[in-house]
Amino acid sequence: ESEILEDLRIMSRHWGMVRVYSSRGAAEMMCRLIHDEKIPLRVMVGAWIEPEFREKDGKREELAEAAAASKAEIAGAIALANKYPDVVLALGIGNETQVTWSAHRSSPAPLIAALREVRAATKVPVTTCDDFSYWTSEESRAVAAECDFIAAHLYAMWNKQQLPDALEWTRAKLAEIERLHAGVPIVVTEIGWATAKGTEGYQAIGVVGAPGEGEQELFYRALRDWATARSLPYFYFEAFDEKWKGGAGPDEIEKHWGVFNSDRTPKR
Repeated sequence: ESEILEDLRIMSRHWGMVRVYSSRGAAEMMCRLIHDEKIPLRVMVGAWIEPEFREKDGKREELAEAAAASKAEIAGAIALANKYPDVVLALGIGNETQVTWSAHRSSPAPLIAALREVRAATKVPVTTCDDFSYWTSEESRAVAAECDFIAAHLYAMWNKQQLPDALEWTRAKLAEIERLHAGVPIVVTEIGWATAKGTEGYQAIGVVGAPGEGEQELFYRALRDWATARSLPYFYFEAFDEKWKGGAGPDEIEKHWGVFNSDRTPKR
């Protein structure tokens, strides 16, 4: 609890909102600490959604444990929104559950059912968070119709962009989402620039932009100024490095998106 309180105080010096991906575990503690300690942060609480079934050898296999976990996540998100109305800013039901490359891709029907359930049971804006490539596809229309706003992930670095072209690429993809979902508010719920990358797999050939703390600072400042000028809400990914993520190599890109190191010292 003391470590989470330290994190909240660090973040509140620089930002006004924080996003979490689950409603269980640390999420309840975060909301309680923000409320009790009067920390000037609002939280977008997530509900982690897993597929309820999978196709195997031409047969449908029900995943009862995953379905139960998803229901618990949804119930937790509803409970936090209603218990801490001064803290919970919005709810994100599911993270990257619809995009084609997702490791936990699910069908839209249970997601739509979950969105309807949560919207009926709470008073905060509700959405699902997904990659820009999903939100620019025609199939996203049905899900978008159930959301109070579009929650989009926009990673120029993951999409073969060099740093000088990153912001223009971001603008272009955002414009595509706006054209398809005209009139629906958009929040960027993941965007960032990594400070290191590995030499294996996709990151060796697909991440062509140079990583580094100086590069991250340039991207962050450019993004901040542009988003502020057009009043675009965004969640920068991410506050702190996560050394547990990705492969075993120390330069694995998943470990290096934070603007703070994992020991909470600031980069650059």
